[in-house]
Amino acid sequence: MAATTVARRQPGDTTVSPRAPSPEDRDATPALPGAGAPDAGAGPFGPLAVAAAFLLPVAFSPEVYHAFWAPKAAVCLLLIGPGLVALAHLVRRRDRAAMLAALFLGSAAVSTILSGSGAVGLTGAPNLGTGLGFVAAVVGAWALGVTSGEQRRRQIAMAFVAAAVVNAVVALLQARDLVPIVLESPGRSFGLMGNPVYLGALVAAAAWVVARRVGREGRSFVWLGPLVLLAGAAQLSGGRSAVGLTVLAAVAALRGAGWRRGAALLAAVAVGFLVAPMWAGGGAVTGVGRSVGAEAGSQFGTRLGFWKIGAEAVAERPVLGWGPGRFEAATSPRSTVAVSEGGVNVFKDAHNWVVEYGVTTGLVGLALLVGWLVVAGRAASGPLAGMAALVGLFMLVEPQSVGLTPLALLALGASRREQAGPLSQGRGWLVGAALGLAAGVVAAGVFLGGEAFLHQGALNSSPDRIERGAALLPAWADVSRLGARTASFAGLHSDEYRARALSLARQATRREPSDPAAWSYLARLELLWGTDPGAAQAVDRTLERNPWYGEALVSSAALGERTGDEARRADACDRLRTLGQPPRVCRGAAAAKR
Repeated sequence: MAATTVARRQPGDTTVSPRAPSPEDRDATPALPGAGAPDAGAGPFGPLAVAAAFLLPVAFSPEVYHAFWAPKAAVCLLLIGPGLVALAHLVRRRDRAAMLAALFLGSAAVSTILSGSGAVGLTGAPNLGTGLGFVAAVVGAWALGVTSGEQRRRQIAMAFVAAAVVNAVVALLQARDLVPIVLESPGRSFGLMGNPVYLGALVAAAAWVVARRVGREGRSFVWLGPLVLLAGAAQLSGGRSAVGLTVLAAVAALRGAGWRRGAALLAAVAVGFLVAPMWAGGGAVTGVGRSVGAEAGSQFGTRLGFWKIGAEAVAERPVLGWGPGRFEAATSPRSTVAVSEGGVNVFKDAHNWVVEYGVTTGLVGLALLVGWLVVAGRAASGPLAGMAALVGLFMLVEPQSVGLTPLALLALGASRREQAGPLSQGRGWLVGAALGLAAGVVAAGVFLGGEAFLHQGALNSSPDRIERGAALLPAWADVSRLGARTASFAGLHSDEYRARALSLARQATRREPSDPAAWSYLARLELLWGTDPGAAQAVDRTLERNPWYGEALVSSAALGERTGDEARRADACDRLRTLGQPPRVCRGAAAAKR
């Protein structure tokens, strides 16, 4: 990077000397080589990048079926078109990181095509951050950050911090039941992220940015209030990693802060940690609290088990992997008693991005991903770069998120020392970006419309509304299974709805043949209203895909008792006892065995 001219005045001296800029200078640098204009923030991607930095963490709607995930996924749809145009712009300039990112995206696309995975490969499973579309959104978010312009860097950081503070305030209100958003994890706030672990990562990353402001800027004490809120939200999220990373952010900011700023910074974090549980009145578990502490060891052991299974899946398809969004398809048939946790535990995401992409895109895709991140990281600096690194560390033990992973890559791109500047070489780039954004708006509108119909159908037990929603959404097995469950309620008193429920359950298995949950639910309905051969086929297909799927083992034991197949019943009951959950149908088998 070229040296920045900075005045160094001595008594009687009016000369100007060049020196290399510090990270603080870079935040205020008016223009950089390659920007192409004095105001490099005037490009078309700047406002979109700033808006995404705020909307990804706060987007939420109670009127859609996936209230937290769907609005954030819709924001990701807006990023794909402009982001890929920005990526092409960077590749045309022979940007090394961009070329690696494009190759990674291309390898993921080839892996998707070869996997034959259908909708789940393109879009990922609902309520998760997987699939080729998610990969495109992540790559596009990074490219938008790089091309957003130097003047937008501070705005992106401020938008991200503002969104984190909004989440922190909502988390504090949730702890006292002062907002109509019911806690899904008892005693753990999740803000507007939909999951307490994602809230913890968000506020810890924001604490990193804010702590740097406190430690380095002139009028920095105005940031102490937000820092208290963020530290308190980290406590209320109930995650040890969130508390630990918040402390790490504070300690890292002490360097060069001076004793007064350093003391104020540590005091703000301590106040947040101490006051938040008091505010919650004992209802919220702290980051070192009992609910997390009792389960932390077993949870990590389960992760290690799945990572080992993931390595076996990589060994089977090492080059291009199993396809994006297909971690469960690759690992579920290898499930063991240890990782199944009573026959109810399934990982659709590896809870580690290295293992996830090693399994789904193969060693080629993983190498390209790591190469892209290393090259992009070496060119980054400042608080946003630290925020991206912190989220990357967090996702070595947690799943990816549509509200957090693209945000981290956007920050990584925006933290680049030499911004690429706006699209300034011809109107074609601008037209392409505008068309990409328009396509994203249409796709997001259709997607949210389908989610709204799903919500109404589930709320009113209306299979018709669910099917209207399904027509607007990808061919997800989960949507067909939701329709089947809704129709089965009416099927208790109607032959028509029984047939409809069975039809939708069978549709779910066709949409995602590798999904053990789809086959298991079909087995239940076949036992209720279908045929014994149909139930036997569904049970066997489930257990082929996951030999320790507890619900399917219960169905298998019941089927064996009904048909007189004692071998089937005995095998299912032995497995259920190993899992620690023998059902009533196994009691006779246990007595006979004794």
